[in-house]
Amino acid sequence: MTDADRRRVLVIIQGEPGDKPAGPEIRGWEIAKAFATRHDVTVIADVAGEQVREGIRLVPRTRRRLVREALRHDVVVGPLLPPFLLLAVAARRQVRVADLYDPVDLELSTLGSGWKVRRLTAQRRKLRQLQLRSADIVVCANEPQRERAVADLAGVRRGDGGPELTLAGMGLPEAPDFVDEHPLRDRFAAIGADDPLVLWWGSVWRWLDAGTAIRAIERLAERRPDVRFVITVGPPPNELTATLNAADEARQLARERGLEGRHVFFLEEWVPYARRDRYLRDADAGLTLHASADESPLAARARYMDYIWAGLPSVLARGDVVADQMARAGAATLVEPGDVEATADALDALLGDADARRAASAAALELADELRWSALLAPLVDSAERLATRGGSIGDAMTLAASAAGFYARRAVNLCLGVS
Repeated sequence: MTDADRRRVLVIIQGEPGDKPAGPEIRGWEIAKAFATRHDVTVIADVAGEQVREGIRLVPRTRRRLVREALRHDVVVGPLLPPFLLLAVAARRQVRVADLYDPVDLELSTLGSGWKVRRLTAQRRKLRQLQLRSADIVVCANEPQRERAVADLAGVRRGDGGPELTLAGMGLPEAPDFVDEHPLRDRFAAIGADDPLVLWWGSVWRWLDAGTAIRAIERLAERRPDVRFVITVGPPPNELTATLNAADEARQLARERGLEGRHVFFLEEWVPYARRDRYLRDADAGLTLHASADESPLAARARYMDYIWAGLPSVLARGDVVADQMARAGAATLVEPGDVEATADALDALLGDADARRAASAAALELADELRWSALLAPLVDSAERLATRGGSIGDAMTLAASAAGFYARRAVNLCLGVS
């Protein structure tokens, strides 16, 4: 690639891509690195001041700075392109990329059916619709997400044929070097060096099902009194909405069943990203279950990727693309959502068969080679380059203005009603 082919790419990260990132920050930083192999990249994120990391320029995120940076870049990539930003760049010829890998509106619907939830979900869907109306490229994490985007686009009026739909799931870095540490067993005195250890990795969100996992461990403890289950409940550094977190309910259930401190343990701190392999490899099996919800088939769970990356055999709920992929590869056992007995049986079989665990671990590591970030993000970089070479598109300012005005009017009403 010649210097004339290089483009200026702005990547928006909602959070801080530091040493304790959550899934969105990890994904945003990997996207920035993928573009930086061939282009000049700036990341705008929640950082204290302008800096350079891994050769990539980072700038602090404010509304004014975001607009200023967007106006001087050829490609703008973000999980959500704010309406004010879309208005500011509407008349500029550039490539706009909306990374809609996270079905937030469906996650919000798991909070219940009250009027506040309905209004908040409707607001989020309006924002999603605005992305579909204005983006040149829409990124989907899997085929069900792509099918949903196609269906939603049928109701979006555009005069340019609509955005390109690009698949890019959650990916993996290169395999970590082996380090013989045992941070989970060292952290909890009640967990012995040889106790079978099950790990729930990642936060306890409301669309997941920690309750069934805890009840399955209770059932399993009748057969294996030495089984131990660690649930990671450390608060994310980016202070995600507290109403989406169900850690307190999980802790209360374990306490009520007399399991806390005996069979169920809660890791309160957020694990540093660079040390997560130590925690994952300290366990004998991973366990993540989700509820039967609209969110499940479209999910792109970063925790599954960490199970694969660390070679940790897993028991997962059936019903999403990555879990099915892991099961086909032999890296995971699937159970029906909400089935306590089947979950206990699957864990019992896995913990009781060292050969099966070794085979599942090897299968996970082999699958990891197919899921490296560089390969998964290459189609996105190629699509952006192709559109940028043509100069990108020019948005319909009038349509954007009307849509943005409607979105901000709805948000203002919601704020007055105490919905945020």
